[in-house]
Order: sequence, then structure tokens, then C-alpha cells
Amino acid sequence: MAPDPKTLHDLGVLALKIAGNPKTRREFLKQVKAVDPNYRPPADVQLQDFKDDLKKEREEEKIRERAEGYQRQAAAQRQSLIESGRYTEEQVVEMEEKVMKKYRLGDYEAASKLYAADIAPARPSNRDKMRHGQIWEFPDLPGLLQNPEKAASDAAYAVIDELRAGR
Repeated sequence: MAPDPKTLHDLGVLALKIAGNPKTRREFLKQVKAVDPNYRPPADVQLQDFKDDLKKEREEEKIRERAEGYQRQAAAQRQSLIESGRYTEEQVVEMEEKVMKKYRLGDYEAASKLYAADIAPARPSNRDKMRHGQIWEFPDLPGLLQNPEKAASDAAYAVIDELRAGR
């Protein structure tokens, strides 16, 4: 059954209005292209589609470059943790699995601080404290008689290291 000529005329006039309106032109002509793949849209629509595609490609390229930059930075941070001697490869892998995944971190420096806090040595117990009436004995410091300054300095740094380990 053929459509009514009046209906065809009205639809044609409406299509011309839609195709002539700058707000609806591109979308309408895309719909026409979807219905008729052989249809070639006007040059202004093709040019705008080309510009949009080019803009989208540039944005995707920027995102890809930024992601690659983050990956390079993370790899450099990871390598610096190992090369500095602060952590072994096994410790870094453990840090990735236990800290970075748990807290969703992408920064190895932040993860290393959390990891260091988690694996810090236990605090010394209080059972070695002096008790009332107990006699204090002078500790045996190697090299005290030969070089008192060096022996005292070494002992002081050992105490500082113990305090820092206990945090």
C-alpha cells in the first residue's frame, strides 16, 4: 500500500526543516546515513565529523601518553626502592600484594612507608627494666680503653637505632 501523497509531502517538508536546523542537522543526516549507507552527507557535516574524530583521537592519545607516563614513573619508583637497598625484590612484591592492592595505591613511595610501618620491629619488652634495689652494671663496650670517644659514639648510635626500631 502506497503512502498518501499529502503525508509524503508533509514528511518531506519536515525532513527539510530538520535538515536545515543547525541544532538537528548533523544527527538527522547521520540517521539518514544509517538508513541508506550510500548517502553522502554534505561537506560541512563530513568536515565536522572529521574534526570530531580527530579531536577524539587526540584526547585518547593524551590519555594513553599520561597512562604510559604513570607506568614509567611507577616502574622508576619500584626500581629505586630495590636499587637503594631499602627493599629486596621479594619485599617489593610483598608490598605490592599486601599494601598496594589493599589500599589501592599506585605510588611506591607511599606504599613503602605503609609497608615499613607494618613490618617495623616489635617494641622492646619492659622486663629488662631496672627493679628497685638492683645494682646497675657498666655495659661492656668494645674498645672503650683504646678509644673512649669512638666506643661511646658507637654505643650512642646503637641506642638511637634501638629507639628508632621500637618507635
